[in-house]
Amino acid sequence: MKKFAMRTWVGVRKGFLTPTLSNEMLEFQRKPLIRIIRFLGGISWFAVLGRGYFDLHSNLYLLSIALFFVFIFFIYHTYISIHRFKHIKYLFKSGDLDVKN
Repeated sequence: MKKFAMRTWVGVRKGFLTPTLSNEMLEFQRKPLIRIIRFLGGISWFAVLGRGYFDLHSNLYLLSIALFFVFIFFIYHTYISIHRFKHIKYLFKSGDLDVKN
């Protein structure tokens, strides 16, 4: 039983520490402009969905700006998800996740 628990722990650790995005995509996410767009997109997303705190629906100009950033945020997340799927597929095929003695 101890051997099974140790093998399981090694596998979980390997899976947890393996990045789900390639190095190029991680560098892309660290760029200042992308970080600002991610922040503004997240805030705009909450502003559009949470009508209680932000009164965007009475001001059409602010609502259109928020919807623009939400749309950019959606495109960004779709782009990242596609690359994450491709990278994980590559990891499974390459055998990098295989845990050997």
